[in-house]
Amino acid sequence: MIPQHGEQLLRSAAYVDIVSAHGGERVFTDGNRRLSAADTRSRLGFVKIAKADQELIRLIEYGTTTAANDQLIRGARTHEFRMLLTTPDLGRLGISRP
Repeated sequence: MIPQHGEQLLRSAAYVDIVSAHGGERVFTDGNRRLSAADTRSRLGFVKIAKADQELIRLIEYGTTTAANDQLIRGARTHEFRMLLTTPDLGRLGISRP
């Protein structure tokens, strides 16, 4: 398990060796607002370290509009991530997408 905001641990090969999955939160959007390209690149950089080691990647996103969710689904598919659409307070159980 990687603690929240603990992506920097993925720089440690010893840590990556014992991790079986990685969850990335708010990689493409902050709610319905698209993140800047620089912010997304930064977040994807950490996620791709885990992906290179063939770990399961689960994105956790909080879009509530159809447009935001469509963008999130496209981004997840483009990078071959699994995604959970939910709310920050987990008031909605979520929709998982391959």
